[in-house]
Order: sequence, then structure tokens, then C-alpha cells
Amino acid sequence: MALGKMTIVHALTRASFPRAFYEVTNQGTPLDRSPCLQIGPTGRKGKLVPALYSFDTISQHYGDFFAGFQWDISGCGTFRHNISAAEASKRMKNYMRQLGQSIKAWIPYVAVPEQRFSGLGMPAIAVHFHFLAACPRQWRSTFATRAEQLWEDMEGNARVTNYDPAQAAAYYLAKTAGKADFEFMLENIDRLPYQGPADLLTASASSSYVPKHAVGHIRLKTLVVRDVTTGLPK
Repeated sequence: MALGKMTIVHALTRASFPRAFYEVTNQGTPLDRSPCLQIGPTGRKGKLVPALYSFDTISQHYGDFFAGFQWDISGCGTFRHNISAAEASKRMKNYMRQLGQSIKAWIPYVAVPEQRFSGLGMPAIAVHFHFLAACPRQWRSTFATRAEQLWEDMEGNARVTNYDPAQAAAYYLAKTAGKADFEFMLENIDRLPYQGPADLLTASASSSYVPKHAVGHIRLKTLVVRDVTTGLPK
């Protein structure tokens, strides 16, 4: 298991509509914090108008890396009681151990804790986890249901679904990667073949999702206006 603050170069690229980045309207007010906004704001005549997105090359790189593995489920789990980040990480590790024991197999997974302290008019969000995991082939049809039920039995509320690369859950896990306190848990990953790009920086340069002014930058936080229908830079 690896738990650490990553300061190395990482670049998640995305050629299709993004689902992992904070979006604001072109008036500068919060519009949606969900993984993806499907409709976008409308103009006076009902036409879709461009939306302003934040873009972080570090998050982009991590997303490509996380997406380079063949996951079977994606999930989000909360805790019944307020606990520390350190305690939450211990419980996540124990949960994955119990999940593996339930099918008598090692569980490759990546898990990212997320929480927010109150301030600047924003409410606090208790620590919770987003995660991706894989299992042996014979368990795939029931793995999401099993994983969700086990989390609810052990910890609190959960939503676990079958992993769909098109839904960009791997990129959602990486949305806070540009922050100094970004941490993730990674275990048994050697049991999955990595099929992502070997050179993440070069891969991002060829992505239609990455704005032109961000291409070639190792670390850059910027804003970009995107077409709300395609998700591509204007």
C-alpha cells in the first residue's frame, strides 16, 4: 500500500467530455460540482452558451495514470461518524481487506480521500472516499453489489457501480491532485496490467480536451472556455 503526497509530474488527458473538473458559469457563479454537467447554461433564446472550467495539468496527468488500468467498479463511501483523515484511511484499508477475504482474492484498488473545511462561504464536507477496484473475472457480475453492501455494513452510505471508462471515474479521483495535500492509497496494483501512456506529458499534448495554452506545461492551473455540448476548448 502506498499513501503519499505526490509531487512528481502527472498528466491526465481526456479526449471526450470531462467529468472531473469544477465548473462555473460564464458569470462566475458556481454551477455544478458533480462529475459532469450534461446540459449547461442557456442564453436568452435557449441556446447553450460556453462554460468556464478550471483546468489543472497535474490533475490531468494523474487521471491518465489512474485510467490506465482495467477497473471493475467505481465507488464512493461515507462514514457514519466524524473521524479523522488518518482513521478514515485505516478503515478504507480494512474495508478492502475484508472485501478481498469475502471472495478469497487480492483486490487491486486506488482510493482518494476527500474533505473540505468550512470557509469562504462554503460548508464543510466530512472526509469520504472515492475509489476504483478490480476483481477476478468470475466475480465481476456481482462485485459492485457486494462492495456496496459491505461498505454499508461496515461504515456508512455508499454508491458502487460497474466501472465504465466513458464515465471518467478515474479522472474524478484525480480532480484534487493539483493541491499540496493530495493523497491516495494504492494497493495490489502490480496484479493489473498498466495499459495507459508511458509518457503522460506527451500524451496530454495530443489530447483534444487539453487547451492549447496548457500543452507542454508540467504544472499549470488555468481557466478555459469550453463548448458545453462537446466539452472541448472553444
